[in-house]
Amino acid sequence: ALEFPDRIVLSMDTKDGRIAIKGWQEAAELSVEDMFERIRGLPLAAVLNTNVDVEGRRGGIDARQARDFIGRCPCRVIASGGVTSEEDARILSEAGAEGAVVGLAMYTGMIRPWEWDTPWKA
Repeated sequence: ALEFPDRIVLSMDTKDGRIAIKGWQEAAELSVEDMFERIRGLPLAAVLNTNVDVEGRRGGIDARQARDFIGRCPCRVIASGGVTSEEDARILSEAGAEGAVVGLAMYTGMIRPWEWDTPWKA
């Protein structure tokens, strides 16, 4: 990150408040808080947080987890995992996320994010 300031996005896949590893099947001993301490002060472009507890289930975001992660992360956050509605996007935006990743809900026709009226709209 020091060699490429503001060019690297760190992926932090999380599960039950810990860093998810091994294809999201396990939670590492490293907590999210520990990781925040490790990255504090690094010139990262952003942190991409995928909440694997809700990823790909088409049931919406975990708003509490998202607000908590975004509020405590020392870097800008792009949120991923469970984004299935304009309301999910609005919650993430209001919590301070720089953006959101949408996937399965869009591939299956459940959502049309280009029609959303969110603060991120170009």
